[in-house]
Amino acid sequence: MRLIKIFCLIFVLTQVNVSSAEWETANNVPLDILQHIMESPDFGGETDSWDIRFKNPREQRTIPDININPMLEKLQIIIASLLRLVLILLIAAMAVLLYIYVKKIIYKKNTAAKKTSLPGIHLKPLKNPKLILQKAMEYYEQGNMRMAWGYCTAAAIISWTVYRGITFPPDATENECADIINSIPSGNKNEAGTFNRLIKNWNYVAYAGKIPPQGSFEEAFTFCRQLGAANG
Repeated sequence: MRLIKIFCLIFVLTQVNVSSAEWETANNVPLDILQHIMESPDFGGETDSWDIRFKNPREQRTIPDININPMLEKLQIIIASLLRLVLILLIAAMAVLLYIYVKKIIYKKNTAAKKTSLPGIHLKPLKNPKLILQKAMEYYEQGNMRMAWGYCTAAAIISWTVYRGITFPPDATENECADIINSIPSGNKNEAGTFNRLIKNWNYVAYAGKIPPQGSFEEAFTFCRQLGAANG
C-alpha cells in the first residue's frame, strides 16, 4: 500500500511545473512532514470493513459447449417421420372408408335386386297366367315398359306353378325363382335360358331404367304363351 502512495506522490510531483529553485526547496522538506502528508486521510489509507459472504465460496459453473446443429437435424428427422406416419394413416383411413362406402352401395343394389316387387303378385292374388299376360300386352301397347315387363314376368313365374307344378316360396324374388328353375335336373335348358333372359331384362327395366333390345318383350310374351300351350 505504501508503494501505491509513493507512486501517487511521484505522479503529483511530476504534474507540478516548478522551477529548479522550488525543486531544491522541496528537497529540503523534512521527512516527518512528508510522512504526515502521506498518513493524512485525504491522501489515502487503509480501513477495516466487513461484508456477508458464503462460508464456502461457490464454485464457478462452467457452461457446457452444446453443438445445436446435430440436435436440430435429429429433431427435423423425427418431425418429418411423424408427419409421414400421420399422412400414411390418413391415406389408409380414407381407403378403408372408401371400401366400406363402395361395399354398402353394392350391398344395397344386391338387396334391392333381391326384393323386387312384381305387380299383380304381391298386390293381389292373380292366379290366371293368361289374364296377367293379357294385362302385360296392354301396358306394352301403351308404352309403359316397366308395367309391361312386370306383368310379363309375373305371368311367367305363375305359369311355372300352374302349368308345370313348380312351387316357389311366397317371399321368393325373381332371381331366386330363376335359380330354382335352373336347379331342376330334368328341366328344359332352352326354357330355363329364355326365362333367365326374361328375368334379366326385367331387372334392367326395373332398376337400371334401361329398355331391353328390340324384340325382347315379344320373345318373353311368346315364351309365357308356350308354357301354357304345352299344357293345354
